[in-house]
Amino acid sequence: MDKNKILWFIVVALLIINSVVILRSQELIAFPGELTKLEMARAGTNAMITYLRRYATDLGVADINSVKERLGLLQYKIELATSEEDLAQIILTESGNVQETILREADNLRNQVILGIISKDPNLNTIQEKVAIVVWGDVEYGVQVSDVGNVLSAETITALKESPQLPHSFSDVAVTIEDGSPKVLSYRSLYDRLSALELETAQLQQSLITQEERSGYRALSGHGIQIKIYDAEGGYQAFEIVHDSDIRDILNELFSAGALGASVGGQRIINTSSIRCVGPVILVNYESIAVDPVTIQVVGDVEKLTSGIEIIKNTLESIKGISIVVEEMDVVLPAYSRKVS
Repeated sequence: MDKNKILWFIVVALLIINSVVILRSQELIAFPGELTKLEMARAGTNAMITYLRRYATDLGVADINSVKERLGLLQYKIELATSEEDLAQIILTESGNVQETILREADNLRNQVILGIISKDPNLNTIQEKVAIVVWGDVEYGVQVSDVGNVLSAETITALKESPQLPHSFSDVAVTIEDGSPKVLSYRSLYDRLSALELETAQLQQSLITQEERSGYRALSGHGIQIKIYDAEGGYQAFEIVHDSDIRDILNELFSAGALGASVGGQRIINTSSIRCVGPVILVNYESIAVDPVTIQVVGDVEKLTSGIEIIKNTLESIKGISIVVEEMDVVLPAYSRKVS
């Protein structure tokens, strides 16, 4: 082979090698037996699973079913991952669930050990009132016990401090003793109780808001009707104009029909609201309102409200000539507010 052919062969070989390197760097080709990025990432999770198993073993909970199930589920989902993004999401969520399970079971195991030791104390049956004892683990000093009431015997405190089943470091464990029975008041139960109290408070606040809306001391909005009551056309005699008794009769029928709230002339109606005539003026909550028409707004079931006032509406129109116009609409009732003179 002459020199030119050799040189040409080397150039071609270099071009081929360079092309392969470029294609591989762009992940457009893969060498035989080479792992894909997903396969490499999946293989890398083995170290994480090994760590979690060792972590569970160190805490003495590796053989507990819930821990084994969580680890098995993590490994199963990792094997099913179809992309690097899926794998990252699985690791992010499931590894956290595994750690939470390990810690929860470790807490349960630790609490069982503490309760088991304390429950054997001969002094428990002599306790008349509810008392609390706190046990925690200090990295430098080991297991510590706070027994302000001097309830536990020296032997029990020693057993707690020297127990091989308790780790050297753990958060405070509050143990309450009542009627000779010890019970762990864990931070989880405290959190649950706090959450329950927060929920109860929110429910009470909502109940208070609802009661204030229904009683008239808070603005109320909702679907309902608007009623306009007009004096008899051309009427000038007393019985031909709208009186306080007419308004009260209509309101009584509305509330009997299930009205959630009402206002008359922009004044919110409450249990103690007064509606009375002073000459040609109608006072509601001691405030004069516009007349002819007198406007009543009500929140409630439209069909029931309309049906509820049908009889009195027909009566007033036929006997006194008073005109009543009912319109379905969204209503906003103001809160009751009496001006102080």
